[in-house]
Amino acid sequence: MNKIIARTYNHTNEFRAHITYALFGMCAVLMIAYVFNMYTVISHSVALQQAETDIAKVSETIVKLDTQYIGLSNRITPELVRARGMSEGKVASYISRTTSLGVVSLSGYEL
Repeated sequence: MNKIIARTYNHTNEFRAHITYALFGMCAVLMIAYVFNMYTVISHSVALQQAETDIAKVSETIVKLDTQYIGLSNRITPELVRARGMSEGKVASYISRTTSLGVVSLSGYEL
């Protein structure tokens, strides 16, 4: 009778040990997954923040350039252009797209 009780006790303890190891293993895997997901979220947040600051800088630069362009384009007059030696001209050859299957015309002739 003592052998049966001892054998049952050993078998039960081994079974509990396997269950405990399995639970520890699952906890370790879940912790690794959690750490990886936290790293992913943080890296995406940092990348988004950097992209937003870059967008803000580019938008600010565009606004400055638009302001400069408007200021410069208001100063250009036909008299100023003629004073610089430029004159109105014509374009003899031009390339334009048509809506018909990619046909390109050069000086009015279709290729």
